[in-house]
Amino acid sequence: PPSDASLFSQWVAQPGISPELRQLRQWISHYFQSIPANASLAEKRTARANLYLQHIPLPNDLRFTPVKLDGVRGEWSETLTSDPHRILLYLHGGGYVVGSAEGWRAVGAVLGRAAGMRTFSVDYSLAPEHPYPAALDDAIAAYRWLLDSGIPAGKIVFAGDSAGGGLALATLLKARDLKLPMPAAAFVMSPWTDMTMSGFSIDHPTSFDPFNRRPALIGSAAKYLAGHSNRDPLVSPLFADLTGLPPLLIQVGDEEAYR
Repeated sequence: PPSDASLFSQWVAQPGISPELRQLRQWISHYFQSIPANASLAEKRTARANLYLQHIPLPNDLRFTPVKLDGVRGEWSETLTSDPHRILLYLHGGGYVVGSAEGWRAVGAVLGRAAGMRTFSVDYSLAPEHPYPAALDDAIAAYRWLLDSGIPAGKIVFAGDSAGGGLALATLLKARDLKLPMPAAAFVMSPWTDMTMSGFSIDHPTSFDPFNRRPALIGSAAKYLAGHSNRDPLVSPLFADLTGLPPLLIQVGDEEAYR
């Protein structure tokens, strides 16, 4: 099989892509190839955060405030024109083992800004230090805090990417089972919905997908699950009954491995 260096080279050089996408792929390629095989988890977390912080400029009008809500750490982001009564509850990606509110500002904060909403990005607990259900408990606690603070559920939207997208869906399911009011909607990007990794394209992708390769997915899932069933809908929403959930917008890329 081709080496990783060869795969990355082909991926960056793929014809027909925009200059912006080619630049992004170069950054991602450098990120993956610059991490030593023996890098610690702390080093991997720092490197992943820097992938966005160092390469994606943020709008100058965004303001950030670190907070701790009912024991859950996170970060508010807003502009002078953000509607204080409309909230985006954002859950970052990172396979449940890396990621932070600050590191994912280029996604969560920018989404809220585009929608004219305040964003609360949750710094949920990460595995392996805090396996399932710690991240889900943090997300539910953050949602409860917003509701208890007087914000109507109909003014709240859930959002998340990758593992955070799966967590957003799991939070909807848990909130439904707890008989909490449903938020207005949820928007998830490339959500990790299947910890059984049954998707055919994980092993036979139509194109190289550096973020979603089976060894990395298996490793992250094992850390998060810590022996818990990988078919539980609260870790694999693919197997859930979606009855009673609010409107969902799910976006995926046409070249990513199906999860």
